[in-house]
Amino acid sequence: MSILGSETMPMDPNEAACFVEQVTNINRTPFLVGPPGVGKTDCIHQLGKKLGLPVFTRLLSQYEPSDFVGLPHIYDDSKGRKRTKFAVPEAFDFDRPHILFLDEFAQADVAVQRAASEIVLQHTVGGIPLAPGSRVVAASNRRKDRAGVTDILGHNKSRLVTAQVSVNRDQWLAWGGANGVDLSVLAYISHRGESLLAKDTKGDSYPCPRTWVAVSDAIIAHIAGAVTERMLPAIVAGCVGSVEGGAFLQFRETLEERPTMKEIVETPAAAKIPKKHPDQTQVAAMVLSNLEGVSM
Repeated sequence: MSILGSETMPMDPNEAACFVEQVTNINRTPFLVGPPGVGKTDCIHQLGKKLGLPVFTRLLSQYEPSDFVGLPHIYDDSKGRKRTKFAVPEAFDFDRPHILFLDEFAQADVAVQRAASEIVLQHTVGGIPLAPGSRVVAASNRRKDRAGVTDILGHNKSRLVTAQVSVNRDQWLAWGGANGVDLSVLAYISHRGESLLAKDTKGDSYPCPRTWVAVSDAIIAHIAGAVTERMLPAIVAGCVGSVEGGAFLQFRETLEERPTMKEIVETPAAAKIPKKHPDQTQVAAMVLSNLEGVSM
């Protein structure tokens, strides 16, 4: 039996946001694991918006143990003896409820993971509790993503509630349509769903939801005149790789030759008819899906 959140049945970002909310409801720390760019961070911000809580992100791979336990300073106790206390960094907020997002958890050095275990277990930093109502969430890439992932300490594994996260085409298309992703990018992913997320990240650039949003930004900037025709292919290839970028740009050229659904409905006699059979087939599929009330 496949269980939601397992490797064989990963959660999509919407499900992950629900998972995070319910795990933090029982005062535990959820741990989202998945490939880069699938929306782990977005789902945390989605939850923060729903709960009305600010999200403070801390990239553990860029921290030292002292950033969590603080630095020692000398003081005189009640009997005049010299003692030391640890001064907690200003990077942590103890005065208002928030979501503390510990990203790149498994990319952090073992010593940093050990220092962060206090936050995971007790929701305190240097012995000081986070503000009441605060929630702690952790996330990481997988070892096979070549993201510098190391082993997680055993005691931290037992303190984290882990779920695998990925993304599917339909969910991402719905998200992209609601968040202004360029229509040519949405059409390409609708046509080639396997291009949404690369199975291999060996190249300098590779496709994933994050890099497709960057392609969309480049297309929108190109339309506005901020990106030139000459530089657009280089930017697209730099985002998703030369092979995928070239295939997308070719698709975009043929897309411009196809009629829109609005043109077909309002002026069918004047609607452009593609010359190539595959393009004609896709136009026919678009018409049929709209007649059935199914959005592309």
